[in-house]
Amino acid sequence: MGQITLSTLAQLFGTKENEFNEDFLSFYKSIDLSFTCLSKYELDSVIVDVLKFIDQDKKVVGVDTRKKVWFEGWKENLSSFRRDKNNLNAITPQFLRPDQPVRFKQTFILPNNPYFERDFSILFQMWFFHKYLKGFSNVYEFGCGSGFNLLTIANMFPDMNIVGMDFVMSAVDLVNEISHHRSLNIKSFLFDMTEPDYYFNIEPNSCVFTACAIEQLSNNYHNFILYLLRKKPALCLHIEPILELYHEKNLIDYTAISLHKKRKYPIGFLTHLRELES
Repeated sequence: MGQITLSTLAQLFGTKENEFNEDFLSFYKSIDLSFTCLSKYELDSVIVDVLKFIDQDKKVVGVDTRKKVWFEGWKENLSSFRRDKNNLNAITPQFLRPDQPVRFKQTFILPNNPYFERDFSILFQMWFFHKYLKGFSNVYEFGCGSGFNLLTIANMFPDMNIVGMDFVMSAVDLVNEISHHRSLNIKSFLFDMTEPDYYFNIEPNSCVFTACAIEQLSNNYHNFILYLLRKKPALCLHIEPILELYHEKNLIDYTAISLHKKRKYPIGFLTHLRELES
């Protein structure tokens, strides 16, 4: 048995325990972050399953057919929300699946909480947004999906102007309906990051962020970066899988690298930003 402690979280997030605020600590105490360590046989079995999954996986991002897939996916969330507007699971992205082994610190663990990945994601949101969004008047999420991140921001910063952008209408409708139902300060609009609309302006004193959205552009992210450079938000944040940060000599990381390359997730995104910086 293992337990993700506050000390472990501080190490993972690159921070110190005393930076965790009361809301973060309260939520941490309310969720189960315990896990079962896998035996060598169990770990080998999980790795074999992952390798089989990668071998059989047919998804490729950044192609026209994916737009329909995302439209239908967020449409399912929209239908769930309309059936029960008080069910928070309706806005949980379907790729946060329950009862799955989780890649953690270059190995796999088996969480005891079936919704471990969802709860851990919310915990990370609470730390990340508290650290980076304070003091901004506006925040824009590009590739907002179901509004999973935006709802956390709205609860933390009720006076902030919150804008969600997505390239399919089902996501836009879902976010706007959630906002209306809960009387939140969130608005959502259509926006294609591969062909940015330069008529859409970013207000002064604004933060922009993406979360697993650049990932879906494959290597077609350059136009979006140019858009951000032109609009000059005060801060840009990206929560994305970054190929350059994996370790090829670690077997678990190598499985992630393999899926990253097979699905054609972005390669060289961090390197591109560093080149622009220089």
